[in-house]
Amino acid sequence: VDSKTFEKVKSLDKEHPSKYFEEATHLFKEAKYNDAAFVYYLGRLRYRYYNSVNPKYQASDDGALAASLQYVVGEMVNLFLKTNFDNFVSALKFSCDYYLKNDYTFYSRTKNPVKYEEIAKGFSSLIEDLETNKRKYEKEWNEEKIEMITNIDKAIDEYNKMTPEEKKRLKNN
Repeated sequence: VDSKTFEKVKSLDKEHPSKYFEEATHLFKEAKYNDAAFVYYLGRLRYRYYNSVNPKYQASDDGALAASLQYVVGEMVNLFLKTNFDNFVSALKFSCDYYLKNDYTFYSRTKNPVKYEEIAKGFSSLIEDLETNKRKYEKEWNEEKIEMITNIDKAIDEYNKMTPEEKKRLKNN
């Protein structure tokens, strides 16, 4: 992970957790995929903690926003990470390690240290499950990749069969 990313994360630690997802998207667009993965998963940890202890939490606000951001940003980050199992696990460990060693000053862990640790333990359990069941996950991810490639190939074939008028209509929609 780039030192500029660390500097940025230090400033994000003072911001609402949604900012991590914005930064992960920015890094991904710059082809800094591991940096994006680190920021994305740290953001998930920060958001999980924030939503679990924030007395003003409302599922329709921060809960819905967190789910939406995790879906959109997570889709692209996980597509990248699932190409290399060991890198995926390293990214998760790196994010969890940072989370444990660095307070979230926007909503400090001192407000609820038990919940802060609980979030980290849950994430560590995920990492442990991945490591324990490496072959299973590699197989699942490979099957997902094959299905995705097959679907892309089908879409390309369908597009190539279209008339120029159909392609023009599609482009204008």
